[in-house]
Amino acid sequence: MNAGPVAGHRRRPRRRGCSADPQSRGSASSILACAIAPLCERGRRTMSDRVALWWAKPEWGVSVTSPAPGVPQSRLLVPANTNFSDNGRRGRYGVAYLRALAAHAGVGFFETTSDEDVDALDVTLKFGRASAEVQVKCTSGFKVGPGRATLSLEPSWVGKWSASFHPIYVVMVKVPSVVGDWIDSKPSSTVHRAVAFGKRFDRVQHTESMKFTSADRLTPETLYDWRDEVYAFLEGGGGAA
Repeated sequence: MNAGPVAGHRRRPRRRGCSADPQSRGSASSILACAIAPLCERGRRTMSDRVALWWAKPEWGVSVTSPAPGVPQSRLLVPANTNFSDNGRRGRYGVAYLRALAAHAGVGFFETTSDEDVDALDVTLKFGRASAEVQVKCTSGFKVGPGRATLSLEPSWVGKWSASFHPIYVVMVKVPSVVGDWIDSKPSSTVHRAVAFGKRFDRVQHTESMKFTSADRLTPETLYDWRDEVYAFLEGGGGAA
């Protein structure tokens, strides 16, 4: 007859879905197998084209962008036009992201041409009675989410913006480090895995950098606030922004 559990002691539950050989436990492959299996069972694992393991340690020899077994690499890892760099793709995506928000809010959008980009301003948002000028930066250097992020400002930008007679706004768009993860094309929808922040440049406070928090989250509704700020600024007599 099998003995029951000892009083006062609880039997440690077996990790479900982990089939690693006891002799190989502790190796990189077994650690990954045991960690991923429970997520698969609960349906919490999202896998478009690779397994994202932000906690994987470099010494394990595991690439955080390696495709999952049986899943082909995304074609987006290499630009369709091979003359494009990933940095160039980020730049275009950041501007396009703001353009989508402007379209949603019903705001005119005019991008500065490369030959005219001499004032460190990428976009003019036309509200009707007045406009706002915007600098757009897109980065993969931060975790995508509502956490804090700091954008370093070049002295030339600060000098030009400080001399402006109208309000200047700065937008930071955060995207995943893996290009193929920026957009998730689902059967019934398209999801942008990005988040944007924006705020008005202050020549007194923002002499070297700008800090963005969750309070600076940029949405289509934010552009209504910017419109009201610009109108109030000009109706109040304007001056140095």
